[in-house]
Amino acid sequence: MPRQKLIAIICLVVGALPLPVYPGLLVANIMGFAATGQGSAPLLLQIAAKGFFLTSTLYPAAFLVGLVLALWHGRKDNLRAMLISSVIPLIYLAVVLFLFILWVSAE
Repeated sequence: MPRQKLIAIICLVVGALPLPVYPGLLVANIMGFAATGQGSAPLLLQIAAKGFFLTSTLYPAAFLVGLVLALWHGRKDNLRAMLISSVIPLIYLAVVLFLFILWVSAE
């Protein structure tokens, strides 16, 4: 097995690790969206909170896009594109983590 293919598989497996806790996260995010506004909270805090809720809610879609693209490129033996596609979920997770840290630190 080529090294790039192995790295792509590892990236996809690591990207799939948050998926088992997603149902609980989805329930919490729905409650967060339904919550009333924070009144006079700073704009950065509001943007970080809503951004975290939105990006973490949509994570399975981002993972699915990365998985489908990686599999499609893998079938065509385009290993470089497969590797790039398999990193999409990890980059998305980094954005979610950044928004979470921004939200927590802004409070």
